[in-house]
Amino acid sequence: MGAAATAKVVKLKPKQGFGAMLKKTAVAKQPAKSKSKMPVLDPPEDVREAVDEYIDAKTRETMAKADKQMAETVVLQFTSNVQDKDGFKGKFQNSYALPGNKTGNQVKYVSSNRYSINAADRDLLEEALGELYADMVEENYTVKVKAEVFTDEELQAELMELIGDRFEDFFENTLTLKVQEGFNRRIYQVPMEENGLDNLRVFCKPYKPALK
Repeated sequence: MGAAATAKVVKLKPKQGFGAMLKKTAVAKQPAKSKSKMPVLDPPEDVREAVDEYIDAKTRETMAKADKQMAETVVLQFTSNVQDKDGFKGKFQNSYALPGNKTGNQVKYVSSNRYSINAADRDLLEEALGELYADMVEENYTVKVKAEVFTDEELQAELMELIGDRFEDFFENTLTLKVQEGFNRRIYQVPMEENGLDNLRVFCKPYKPALK
C-alpha cells in the first residue's frame, strides 16, 4: 500500500449544560382559553320578579342567621351562668325555659352530659378533679398487636414463648377518656380555686347547649 491513510478526525460536540438543555427543550405554555361568556336570558316579568324576591330572601336569610347567632350567644351565656350558680348550690338542672317579652315566646335551654376530652390531658384532668376523678371519668384502653409481629417470625416466636416485660415491643396501647353518668352534676362538687371551672373546661370542653 502507499502512504499510510490519513486518520479521519471526528470533532465531538461539547456537552450541553442543564440550563442550556432547559432552554432548548422548553415549549412555550399556551395561554389558557377564556371561558365562554354565559348567555343572558330575557325572562318574562313574573320570572324577573321571582329573581328579585330570591335575592332579597337570600339577603334576609343571611341577616336573620347573623341576628339569630347573636341572640343565641346572649341567651346561652346568661343561662350557662345561671346553671353554674345553681350547680354550685347543689341545685343543678340540665334544662331551663326562658320566656321573651312577646306573648307565647319561649325557648328551651337544653344541655347534655357530653364533653370533648383528649387523652393527652388525662393527668391534668385527674389533677383538677382530685379524688373524684375515678368516679367521674371512665378510662378505656385499646390494645392492638403491631403490624411487625405478623411479618417477623422471630417476634412471633418470642410472643408465643413469653411476653413478660416486653409488652410495648408487641402492642400499641391507646387510651380514651369518657365522662361517667352525672359528670355534669358532680363537677360542681369538686374543690376548686377561683376560675377553676373555666380552666377545667379548657381541656374538658362541654358540648354546646341547644336552644329549642
